[in-house]
Amino acid sequence: MKHMFCESDDAACLRAADELIVFLRRHGIHTRPSELATLDFGYHGIQDLPSGIGQLAALTRLDLHSNQLTALRPVLCQLAALKRLDVSGNRLAAIPPALGQLSALTTLNVSYNELTALTPTLGQLTALTRLDVFDNQLTALPPELGQLAALTRLDVSHNRLSALPPTLSKLTALTRLFAFGNQLTALQPTLGQLTALTWLHVSHNKLTALPPELGQLTALRRLDVERNQLTALQPTLGQLAALTALDVSDNQITCISRATLPPSIQSAIFSHNAIRVLDLDFVPETLRLSHNPLEWVSSNVATSSRLEKSGVGVRPQPADATKWMTPVHTLARDPTSLFSVLPRDICDCIAPYVGLVCVNVVGSTTTANLASSWPLFCVCF
Repeated sequence: MKHMFCESDDAACLRAADELIVFLRRHGIHTRPSELATLDFGYHGIQDLPSGIGQLAALTRLDLHSNQLTALRPVLCQLAALKRLDVSGNRLAAIPPALGQLSALTTLNVSYNELTALTPTLGQLTALTRLDVFDNQLTALPPELGQLAALTRLDVSHNRLSALPPTLSKLTALTRLFAFGNQLTALQPTLGQLTALTWLHVSHNKLTALPPELGQLTALRRLDVERNQLTALQPTLGQLAALTALDVSDNQITCISRATLPPSIQSAIFSHNAIRVLDLDFVPETLRLSHNPLEWVSSNVATSSRLEKSGVGVRPQPADATKWMTPVHTLARDPTSLFSVLPRDICDCIAPYVGLVCVNVVGSTTTANLASSWPLFCVCF
């Protein structure tokens, strides 16, 4: 008599079917295997899968997270109806190439394993919308990932990546890209082609600059770049009309000018930088400036109650401040003379706005002040 899974009396098929039934019962599943649509075996101490696992033709969701798997059986590729596969939190060192045959798969989670590479055949999963591979040991991503046209979320955080492949620019449906906790030294300019992207998280890397092309990400709402090695922000960031949250804390930025911050910003975190000049024409709802050597801030920021919440104290010029200042008429005759007494990084930041009155520099015996139509204030600590 033929077995429920086997079309013949093939001994190997019969043995695999029996192993599957024993495996399911051991883990508390007594439903007829042919009727199983979901299996949740998280935290079951599973070290291996039965050879008959591929016979569950109706299975759409398989959750094997937090077990002790060291390998996946290629027979998983026989699960033609499978849409969600979670094998995170195991001890996997590789993904079998056969997994690329799961044409119905929409979600794949292989995070918290010991992967050193991804099989290029993952690029065949054209229905995939979410791919999580964080907390592995990846040093590179296969360019074939650029073929995942339906992908909306990609998380490759906490690996050992030094670069992202240029082919990621083909992921035009991508809305979230997480690559924090790697060793990235630069971002590909082609990332500017991801016009559906709403969240870019590249914190905890080794980035020294952001590409100007990020200004093309018209849907971007959140940008996290904290704990890198940035010294400046691209003026093109000011073009991000949808951006509401920006975190560039723990970098080496020396100046924030109004050109780099779009008016849509609601939260701006600038803490732990080297910012000496802050020139904004509006104040975000959340503004964090602690641990910066601030010397000049625009008046609307200096008088804002939101600034007080950031832990920075600001003192406007006292009534008799003129006795310390370079006379206005001197600067009026030669506005460029101001730049002889200001540090170069400050001059570079404020040069576009020259045309001025004057300001006090705290702790300096030579005091001159820059302004245009926005009086500047000195910051006290």
